[in-house]
Amino acid sequence: MGDLYATKNQRKYTNRKERNAFLLAAKDSPGPVRTLCHVIAMTGCRPSEALALTSDCVDFGIGSLVFRTLKQRNAVRMRAIPVPPDLLADLDLVYDIKAHQKKGEAVRLFPYTRQYVHKHVRAVMHKAGVYGPIACPRGLRHGFGVLAIEVAKDPWMVMKWLGHTDLKNTLVYMAAQGEEERRAIAGTW
Repeated sequence: MGDLYATKNQRKYTNRKERNAFLLAAKDSPGPVRTLCHVIAMTGCRPSEALALTSDCVDFGIGSLVFRTLKQRNAVRMRAIPVPPDLLADLDLVYDIKAHQKKGEAVRLFPYTRQYVHKHVRAVMHKAGVYGPIACPRGLRHGFGVLAIEVAKDPWMVMKWLGHTDLKNTLVYMAAQGEEERRAIAGTW
């Protein structure tokens, strides 16, 4: 995975302010784009993992989305990531998930391509005033990782949420600088 900075010290992750601006800008998008953007930002999933979501991957009982971790070569690993109730309600509103679940149907939520995901995430990022290497799904994934480490303070849990098999990949998110580092050290003042 490397580090959290591209050349010229540009961040590869969205900070809290940029993520919130992205989520706000996504609210004005059509239902499928809005929900796709919110799923990626709120779970840190990879675009291909979001595209693989089906109606039976939505668990209203525990309030989570269940992803198949796609970076595992020969193993099938599922991971449940808790999400806000309003995201679950919006997914049900847009895709009528509860009706599909009652019928025992596993309908794909986002029948799109990875190019579609990148195009629409970038467009919403630009609408939110976010540009550069962070204005993409990976910037949201890295931003989720940084925020999750900061808030959860449990790298093992964040490792599970991100679908990593090696803790060293997750610990990279502890190297965030800027406002995240400033908040951390402010607790010592």
